[in-house]
Amino acid sequence: MKFTQISIRSLIAATTLIAIAIAAIVQGGVASSIYVAVSCIGVTLVAITALVAAGLPRAMAVGCVVPIALYFGALASIGASEFSGLAKLPTSRISNRLYDSISRPIYTDMMTGKTVPNYDPSKKPTVSGMGGGMGGGGFGGVVLTAITPDRDEFLLTCHVGWATLLGLAGGIYGRFLYLTQNPASDG
Repeated sequence: MKFTQISIRSLIAATTLIAIAIAAIVQGGVASSIYVAVSCIGVTLVAITALVAAGLPRAMAVGCVVPIALYFGALASIGASEFSGLAKLPTSRISNRLYDSISRPIYTDMMTGKTVPNYDPSKKPTVSGMGGGMGGGGFGGVVLTAITPDRDEFLLTCHVGWATLLGLAGGIYGRFLYLTQNPASDG
């Protein structure tokens, strides 16, 4: 197989990974947690492959692990600002804009615990509080305002998605380098 060819299996695997990442980003909650955990396990397995394997698998694994490590190193060195509106990395800025476009308020009646459909806070007095506002609500109760999905969880999932994308690109590049330096290898 030439380095310019991409197998159907690889294309399906990459498409599946991207689809799962998008679903985890949009759904949040348990889906996001599962995606992050499975990604951590996957990176661990690839790192082990980079240390133990030889030949093409090692080249692909090293190509995958290096950009992931560099990306998370950059995130760690910049600090918590990457998870706020003061982001410096382009990936964080894109993720913040994506969050702003899909986040929405959820209004919950504190007396019943049920979501209040079609609640309009502009028609009811609202008192700002930590994490949301509270004011007079439908059904005579107090309405709690929460924003969904959770911003920190959303941004963490996005950063794991960006790292996965960079890892895939690095693995492809590692494969390319190995096959160009070892033309006898079939890959």
